Amino acid sequence: MKVEEKLSFEQYWNDKRFESKKFDSGSLIGKNGGNIYEPLLSGEWKQHPSFHTVPRFSRHENEKNKRRDLSGINVLVSRKFVYFGQAAISLPQDLAGCLPTARGHKCNFPHAAVEKWESFIENILTRQSGMIAYPIDFPKINENNFE
Repeated sequence: MKVEEKLSFEQYWNDKRFESKKFDSGSLIGKNGGNIYEPLLSGEWKQHPSFHTVPRFSRHENEKNKRRDLSGINVLVSRKFVYFGQAAISLPQDLAGCLPTARGHKCNFPHAAVEKWESFIENILTRQSGMIAYPIDFPKINENNFE
């Protein structure tokens, strides 16, 4: 993704553009929205049902996931992204060492590696963008029967 905007978690929750990212038990996609942290008047946060609660999609907050998720200070927003999911592609061997390996990973890569990675991503974005396939842990389904 090419980051276009940074929001606080509170801004993300309150921004009408991201209402569709809030939990909706009526569909698998609605259950997997990323807008799951509601700021409370007390200064605390409510974790709504999601992939991050235990069990998944329950009303039982997962404090470990909640702490980890809220340890970042920004929600990154973009309309320029590619999500491959079940249709993941192979990366060129020379880019394998230039990838974050986990959530929250931060690193200072050499300028040449950053340029190579940006070129690779820009090339993909000129051909396709958005969600290409559903996440790997979703059932194997097509768009016609996705509920």
